[in-house]
Amino acid sequence: MAIGTLTTAAAVLPACSCFFIDSNADDGGTGMHPYYLRKRDDLISDFEGLLTYLEPLLQQRIDVAIAKDTLQSARLRYALMLEELPYIGGDDNWLTGNIIKGAMAAAFYFPTKEQGLNVDEVGRMFYEAVEKAMSDQLTHPRVRAHDATAVNMARTKERDFAIWTQKREYPYNWVSQYVECEGTPFDYGRDWLECGIVKLHKHYGIAELSPYLCLLDCIVFRASGQGLHRTKTLAVGDDCCDFRINLSGGAISLELFSESRLREWGEFNSGCCGGNS
Repeated sequence: MAIGTLTTAAAVLPACSCFFIDSNADDGGTGMHPYYLRKRDDLISDFEGLLTYLEPLLQQRIDVAIAKDTLQSARLRYALMLEELPYIGGDDNWLTGNIIKGAMAAAFYFPTKEQGLNVDEVGRMFYEAVEKAMSDQLTHPRVRAHDATAVNMARTKERDFAIWTQKREYPYNWVSQYVECEGTPFDYGRDWLECGIVKLHKHYGIAELSPYLCLLDCIVFRASGQGLHRTKTLAVGDDCCDFRINLSGGAISLELFSESRLREWGEFNSGCCGGNS
C-alpha cells in the first residue's frame, strides 16, 4: 500500500509514490502484511512501553499538555506505519526488529519535529529511552562462550546470513558482506552494504534521523556482551557500515558522528567509545 493511499495518512504522514508491500488476500482488508497483522497488538504494546520512557524526557522540553498530544500523534503515526511497513522475512530475519525500531523512531520524530525540537534532541531522547528500557540487560550483560567452537559457529552463521541477504529477496532488507578478521583482535567482521532503516527513513524524507539509530548499537552490543569497532556508517553517507566484532566483549568504539554525540550527551564513558562493555 502506498503512503498516499491510506485513508487517514494525508494529515499525519508525507505523501510518497513508492509502494512498500504488495496487496495480500490475507491482510484482513487493511493492506498490512499478514506478519505485522498477526503481531499488531504486541507491536503496539511495545511502542506504548517505549513511550513510557519517552514521555518524561519529552515533558522536560515542552509543555506537559502539548507533550501528551504529541505522543498521541506518535501513536497514530506508528499505527499507520505498521499498515505499510515493508516485510523483510519476519521471524526468520533477526533484522525485522530493527526495521520496527526504525518505524518507532520515525513515528516519534514527526510530531516532535513539528513542536520545534531538532533531530539531535529527538535522537538523544530516543537513545536515553532505549537505554532505560534495556537497563536490566546493561546491568547484567550476556556472557558468551568464546572457545574455538563457539567462534567458528558464529562465523559460519554470519557467512550464511550474508549470502542470504545478498539475494536481495526483500527490497527493504539489509545487505551484508562477511569480512575475515584473522590476525586482528576481532572474531569476524560484517560490512553492511545496504541498511533497511536508511531506506525506510529516506522513504519518509527523514534521512537525518537514521544516524541516531546507529548510536543504539552502543547499547545493544553492551547488553549482548560483545565488543565492537566501527569507523563508517551508511547513514552518514559512507560506502558501508564496517562492523568488527569481538564475541567475548571488550571496548566499543564508534565512528566520529556517534562518538561526538555521546561526548556531548555525557555518555562517552558509560560503556561506549573508550569504555568496556
